[in-house]
Amino acid sequence: FFTEFTAGKEVGSATLTVCQTTGQCAVLYVTVTATATTATTATTTTATTSSSDSSTLKLIKTATNPAVYAVIGNVRRLYSNSATFWSWHLGAWADNPVTVVSQDEFSGYTVGKNMTARSGALIQFDNSSMIYAVVGDNKLCHINATSVAARLYGSTWKSRLLTIQSSFEVDYTVDSSCKITADTATYPDGSLIQYAGFDDIWYIQNGQKRLVSDSAFTLNKFNSKYLIKNVPSTYSFTTGSAITGKETSIFNLK
Repeated sequence: FFTEFTAGKEVGSATLTVCQTTGQCAVLYVTVTATATTATTATTTTATTSSSDSSTLKLIKTATNPAVYAVIGNVRRLYSNSATFWSWHLGAWADNPVTVVSQDEFSGYTVGKNMTARSGALIQFDNSSMIYAVVGDNKLCHINATSVAARLYGSTWKSRLLTIQSSFEVDYTVDSSCKITADTATYPDGSLIQYAGFDDIWYIQNGQKRLVSDSAFTLNKFNSKYLIKNVPSTYSFTTGSAITGKETSIFNLK
């Protein structure tokens, strides 16, 4: 269900766009060529949850639409694209089974806010060159120059950048009080950092660094691809309490 393509692109007579009744359109995760269409299919199963968050989350779709939703309680929330999905989830589709539900069951869920990229991600909307760090509660912190992004995230910072369709820009709020410039460059909330020469991993939250234990790294579904390595010691933070277990303030899908 999740393989990338350009929204609205036509191959032959097929138009590959799926929209909600609100007018927002989602990527359909289908790889399209001039001669063939292939899909990366999530495991269709009667299971309703992924293994790591079985008490709060299940993944669903309908048989006639490839868009995938997170169901939390009785609320369904759309993943706008695969990049957003994989900012929250780890492993492969076998580790994140998607249940195909009936149209009646699907319609019975309350429509909630769309899923946004997880804290710590870098994003860019497809209609703009502006770069943002996601800092939690759907808020964005503007990084005002590519040179600043390179200073904080390294020369390969572009590999971290998630592209979000402009139609989903309304799901985010730019925090005017959080601007990362050459003069104020530091790691925003939601960042996972590792200082040069050390193995410890720290999570930045409320302006403090919090030591992440090995078990907490797994329980909170942190993703090693977002770990910022070789951080100079000049980036200093007050030390907060260690993270030793799962915390809803960190892995919070609500």
